Amino acid sequence: MKKLIHIILPFIFLFVFNGLTNAYADSNISFPSFNNENVVNKPLFKGNAKVYPNPFVSEFTLVIEATSTAKIKLQMHNVIGKNIWSGEETVQAGTNKYTYTFDNIENGIYYLTIINGDIRKSQKVIKK
Repeated sequence: MKKLIHIILPFIFLFVFNGLTNAYADSNISFPSFNNENVVNKPLFKGNAKVYPNPFVSEFTLVIEATSTAKIKLQMHNVIGKNIWSGEETVQAGTNKYTYTFDNIENGIYYLTIINGDIRKSQKVIKK
């Protein structure tokens, strides 16, 4: 029975799909065209963002490699997910370095998240 389904199913799909495409070919439906002018230029990370030193005592440096200029959001959460800090930066194409000071947070494990549109990169950072 399984073999029969595997043989027949592709033909059913082809028949239904062909019928639908032929029906749409005769209609007056228009679809939007795609061109490069509609593309939003987002930075694509060449590699993982790096934090050093890690663990850190009071400050760390964040290094981000980007392929284009764009605004990014930064968030730092503790291990239970509470947001303890948020910020924004404008990255340029190439290597970007930012230094942040966190004297006022307790020692422990935190997660730094870099957000660019729907791209999210997280890095575990440890304050000692």
